[in-house]
Amino acid sequence: MKKAFLFLVCVVFSLENYADIIGLEQARQRAVAFFADGRANSPSRVRNNNKEKELYLEFVEPSSAYYAFNVGEDEGFVLVSGDDMTAPILGYADSGSFHAEALAPAMKTMLDNFARRVQQRRANDIGIS
Repeated sequence: MKKAFLFLVCVVFSLENYADIIGLEQARQRAVAFFADGRANSPSRVRNNNKEKELYLEFVEPSSAYYAFNVGEDEGFVLVSGDDMTAPILGYADSGSFHAEALAPAMKTMLDNFARRVQQRRANDIGIS
């Protein structure tokens, strides 16, 4: 039993060593894949009448903890994690757009806390729960 527990602890700690920062291009690929998979309620979010919608970067959190991509004009957005120790997609909307300067106070606090935890993990090389 002790050997199995020790093995499990070693595996968990070794996986944390593979944590990596997600770059802008990889984040964009994750956003495109998210909408293309139809997980955002409708596959037409990125394709509408066989015409591709523009997926553009709206915001990068200063420490690259997350990226916000808007689709077209007020046709939704997706928040992509900038760290692979977290869920790849933090949130999305099927309509509207993301504007960091116009966030509700609760949303701003939540995203600031997320960024703080990512920075802390990077500084201390620990996992995020």
